[in-house]
Parts: sequence; C-alpha cells; structure tokens
Amino acid sequence: MAEERVVCALLKFHLIFFH
Repeated sequence: MAEERVVCALLKFHLIFFH
C-alpha cells in the first residue's frame, strides 16, 4: 500500500531530522 511507504519515508525523514 502507498500509505505504508509514506509512513516508512516519514519515519526515515524524522530519524534523519532528529539526528
């Protein structure tokens, strides 16, 4: 599903931003 991909992208972005 596209939603799952969006969640994964958001999580990765959040991790990079939080780093």
